Amino acid sequence: MRALRVRDLLPRFPTSNNAVEWVKENVFSNAASPQTSEGSDKAESALTFTIDSAPVRTIAHWIPVSRQAMDDFAALRQYLEVRLVEGLRDKEDSQLLTGDGTGVNISGLVTEATAYNTGLNISGDQRIDKLAHSFTQLWESGRTPTGIVLHPRDWHAILLIKAETGGSNTGEYLMGPPNAIADPALWGVPVATSTAMTQGTFLVGDFRMAAVWDRMEAVVEISDSHSDYFIKNLLAVRAEERLTLTVFQSDAFIYGSF
Repeated sequence: MRALRVRDLLPRFPTSNNAVEWVKENVFSNAASPQTSEGSDKAESALTFTIDSAPVRTIAHWIPVSRQAMDDFAALRQYLEVRLVEGLRDKEDSQLLTGDGTGVNISGLVTEATAYNTGLNISGDQRIDKLAHSFTQLWESGRTPTGIVLHPRDWHAILLIKAETGGSNTGEYLMGPPNAIADPALWGVPVATSTAMTQGTFLVGDFRMAAVWDRMEAVVEISDSHSDYFIKNLLAVRAEERLTLTVFQSDAFIYGSF
């Protein structure tokens, strides 16, 4: 089970509506300058916005289980609740990252993100170098990187990078010894891994510039009110949540490939 989820990188707010409206920044032309003289006209900047709306989406699934099994195994209910909620979180990661915004899908961070500027690449760059370049791209836009999302295999490859001295591999892991206990991070920026990310791609962003809105946090309910479950001593165990995502500034997120 993943230690750090995509939602853990994002601000989270409750909503009581079936859609969230917000103001999205388009272009900011900063003309701020020193005043030429007393009484002179001040420089005029420009800032444009678009009012956008994100509908709340439902993520849910269920499984059948016999009443006898539920009654006879005390820990089964708790186990099923944990597994079903984890299943929701897996699909939630996928929606928050790569949802395409069509049909009943959330418009995810990758869909909303700005493309990585490959002009920053230097010959011989490794994965970790391109992530550093994406930091620069964010800084040049006035943003601060607060999170990274990678496929587990790409993070694994970074963990296995070994230090070199004078062109010789020292055998020491660049990210620290295997027995070191530390939260996944690069330059102090937390790293979340998800199989929802395509292997060989990365997302780096100022995650404060987006938000998850929870209409209904994950709940697990059990009932025999389904088909002929009552007479068959079967139960339906359902896990469900309702949420949406808003991205306030697209240039706060960089999506690219290694």
